[in-house]
Amino acid sequence: MRKLVFCILLLGTAFASSVPRELKTEAEVASVILSARREVLIVAPNLYSREIANAVRRVLVEGQTPVRILADSSLVSQRGGFVATLALLSTKTPSKPARPIEVRVLEGIDRANLVVDGSRTVSGPLVTETWTIGLLPTYFTADTSEAQRRLEVFKRNWAKAKPWSYSIQNPRFKPKP
Repeated sequence: MRKLVFCILLLGTAFASSVPRELKTEAEVASVILSARREVLIVAPNLYSREIANAVRRVLVEGQTPVRILADSSLVSQRGGFVATLALLSTKTPSKPARPIEVRVLEGIDRANLVVDGSRTVSGPLVTETWTIGLLPTYFTADTSEAQRRLEVFKRNWAKAKPWSYSIQNPRFKPKP
């Protein structure tokens, strides 16, 4: 009897973690980012959400969790976006070491998603575009197979993308030499 109850609980937990859950606020997306222990991979045209950008900044400043952002080359330095501001955290200063953030750009990034620790994904417009709240849903999934699928796509696009750096003197992204 005990084994049967344990099996039912185990299956219920596995099923519940693989069912997508809709996220309603930027704070919910930010909490997924803040739970990262190994890495945060963000695919986004640009980050416009202040709450999500602050969560990424906290992950970078407080811990040594690497963050990789794959952004659209035409939107990455657009006004109001936070990718350029976050990229400044990767620059070295005499008092602080460089933060583990890397930004690459690719033409035509139009869908937003993030993968946290290779096991949890968030996909939908809430990751970047706050004006779409209520129009399109943003889903959180704790399904390892879905995360692995998105991770493979991320790796393919990451290999095609160009590494970019950000200069305070010239606030436009420029290719690294």
